[in-house]
Amino acid sequence: MAVIIQSMIAADVAGVMFTCDPRTGAVERVIEASYGLGESVVAGLVIPDLYRLTRDGNLLEARVAEKDLQVRVAETGGTEQIVVPKTRAGTPVLTDVALADLMRLADRCELTFGQSCDIEWALSATGLSLLQCRPITR
Repeated sequence: MAVIIQSMIAADVAGVMFTCDPRTGAVERVIEASYGLGESVVAGLVIPDLYRLTRDGNLLEARVAEKDLQVRVAETGGTEQIVVPKTRAGTPVLTDVALADLMRLADRCELTFGQSCDIEWALSATGLSLLQCRPITR
């Protein structure tokens, strides 16, 4: 039996990306993102920013949410939740450069796996990291 150990990434921003709309099947990229670790997004602790893009990267929609909570790596181990200052909570978490990097990641995942993907990712000081990729389930 093989055991895989993955380092914890101290993400500045993280989230999920679908290479097609998981609700409608539309051929577009759907990205949800928030500050810190992706746990705040996947566990529903915040309403994340939402981005919809065409497959070639044209922005269809950007909805910026009030992300008032952040999950981060705790200095003592594990994770902790912190309050995001109001002056920062309502600002977009992704730049145009980050969106372009995510689009390239989506293309590589689809090419590698040969199907639409549900991708968990993180942005940190070291760049964009793929955390998990699996087929989209509805």
